[in-house]
Amino acid sequence: WQYAQQAQQFTNHYSSGNATRFGLFGLMYGLPGGYWHPVLAQQRAPELIEQMRRDNYRMHLYGSAPLYSPEFDRTVFASVRERIVNGPAELPSEARDRHIVERLQQDLRQHPRNERFFGFVFLDSPHAPYHIPAGFDSPFQPMAQDVNFLKLGPDHDPTPEHNRYRTAVRYTDTLIGQLLDTLRQSGMADNTVVLITGDHGEEFNDLHQNYWGHNGNFSDYQIRTPFVLHWPGKAPRRVAQVSSHEDFAPTVLRHALQCGNPTADYSTGHDLFAPLPEGRPLLVESWSQRAVRKDERIYLFDKFGATTVVDRNYREIEGENADPAAVSASWEMLTRFLKR
Repeated sequence: WQYAQQAQQFTNHYSSGNATRFGLFGLMYGLPGGYWHPVLAQQRAPELIEQMRRDNYRMHLYGSAPLYSPEFDRTVFASVRERIVNGPAELPSEARDRHIVERLQQDLRQHPRNERFFGFVFLDSPHAPYHIPAGFDSPFQPMAQDVNFLKLGPDHDPTPEHNRYRTAVRYTDTLIGQLLDTLRQSGMADNTVVLITGDHGEEFNDLHQNYWGHNGNFSDYQIRTPFVLHWPGKAPRRVAQVSSHEDFAPTVLRHALQCGNPTADYSTGHDLFAPLPEGRPLLVESWSQRAVRKDERIYLFDKFGATTVVDRNYREIEGENADPAAVSASWEMLTRFLKR
């Protein structure tokens, strides 16, 4: 929160999916998660990574959860997979998180200031069952000592589980703070783009429909994420317009990597420093469904093409059909790069 006050803070931001692979895919490719399977089949890296390779960026890539499950070593980092470092498997998640942050801190201390770099840390503590170091202090009480969503029902008080999640996020926040301190001490902070975000949201029966965790629905609780972007030379601001994970890659390609051709040539996202379109449809992905979110409606499509319309509280709206223009625009985004 403190860092966000001096950065670009997008307060109405959405992931491209409610599961890890689709969220990170949209962020790094600037494309809907529906492209995951053809990209995985081709093992084709995103243009964001490819342009950084052409510009001789040094890669510092760290995953606490292994970056081969999901198959990011064959998608996002396919062309730089030899640079991936996964946290030691023998350590618990919270210790792996600290390990990879310390590794990137070491990289920053040793990095030549005149060389460009891309640093990536994928932290696992805020993932269920929410990992916390022994003895870590938390103001969030009462707090569950373990979390098993399969044991929880619609009438369960989510407070203990939610407090454990908040504590795991608090722990993650301390690690991010240490990493930002090291970046400042390195002398590179004022010349480095920094993004803090998540791959998806997390629900604690907020809809009172017995949804827990993620990969269950496309509500705000499961696909809204923080999105804090520090950009050298850009004044701090809060942006309330709808933004998407798909907007990150084209913004970096245009403004940091000097890509001059139209964004639509390689992405379905938008430039975060240009006016964001009002009423834009958001195409979001999960394992068994995809959806189009448009204003106050969510259009759900199952694998057979059947459509259900729900409101933002996931209450079905009888007799209402999906907005044809939103569906058409989403279909174009989902097929644009399969035709070429």
